[in-house]
Amino acid sequence: MSELTAGWSWLKAHETLLMVILALATVAHFTERWFDARVISANAKVEATTAQVNADKTAAAQAAATTAAAIAQLNQTTAQQAALITQLSIAISQRNTALVQKQTVIKTAPLPEVAATWQTAIGGQGDIISGTTGLTVSDSAARRTVDMLLALPVANANLIDETKISDERQAVILQDNVVIEAQGNQIAGLNKELTDSAAQCKAEVTAVKAEARKSKIRWFKWGFITGFLTGAYVGHAL
Repeated sequence: MSELTAGWSWLKAHETLLMVILALATVAHFTERWFDARVISANAKVEATTAQVNADKTAAAQAAATTAAAIAQLNQTTAQQAALITQLSIAISQRNTALVQKQTVIKTAPLPEVAATWQTAIGGQGDIISGTTGLTVSDSAARRTVDMLLALPVANANLIDETKISDERQAVILQDNVVIEAQGNQIAGLNKELTDSAAQCKAEVTAVKAEARKSKIRWFKWGFITGFLTGAYVGHAL
């Protein structure tokens, strides 16, 4: 009983000191929990942002694969079109050369040859006959010839307009390429922004952790000093 009484007396005698120590311990505990909560929140933010960045990277990789396949198909189509354009250009050049040659020949060709060439141009047989006084043209041949002559300027005008349409479409394609390039640069910038955001979050977590460590040390120092001085004062007063 004497030991219990002595212990109780000691507790009563040092009640103030014990309350101060308990209060400091409580403040230190909840302060630590507060900084821990900040670190947990920051870590959660980093994890969420990192997960989003990874998801964006996966989506970007899938989009890149789709784009690569589309580009490969486009390159193949472009190569085929280039080969076809080359063939058509050669054919046009050959026809133009042949036309110039025929026009040169027909200027001085004898009438029977002119009649034969004319008949070949409008089709049919026996519609154009070469005689001593010139060429005899049937009613059908004359009408077919006039019909072809009427269609020729229309065909030329249509060709000019079709060429203009083709040029306009090519201009649109060139502008589309500019837009696509700009969008590609924008996407690259967004990807960089996501990466930088993740790095920023990690830096914030590092800063929070450093601040938490610094604050814990500061609180520990002040708690130790305050507890020591309070204990010394109370002990001296007792």
